[in-house]
Amino acid sequence: MIPSEAGLTAAGAPLGMNPVGQQVPLFGCLSMIETLEDGTTNIPLFLSQKEAQKAMDMALETVEDDKKDEFEISILPLAGAIQAQANEGGKKSFTYVPEQSSLDYLRLLEEK
Repeated sequence: MIPSEAGLTAAGAPLGMNPVGQQVPLFGCLSMIETLEDGTTNIPLFLSQKEAQKAMDMALETVEDDKKDEFEISILPLAGAIQAQANEGGKKSFTYVPEQSSLDYLRLLEEK
């Protein structure tokens, strides 16, 4: 998996950096926790910083004002997220959310 230039830049890499061989940055709000029926938790991690921010903004619409400062976008490398998930023994999981443009492209291919 090769990270997008926009993703690398949002994660703090210099402009124009070659994405090949770089860590894949993921963006998510670690306070956006969904507790599932079996008691495990799930946190969405996005390949796009803008889409992570949009999801967090939507979640903040339902959060009390005095709790909103607990929400912020964090950057995690894909390898680190996978390791963290493995270390939790199945108690915590992440949903990896691709960029909308990638999903749109796949849907276009499906229609052909």
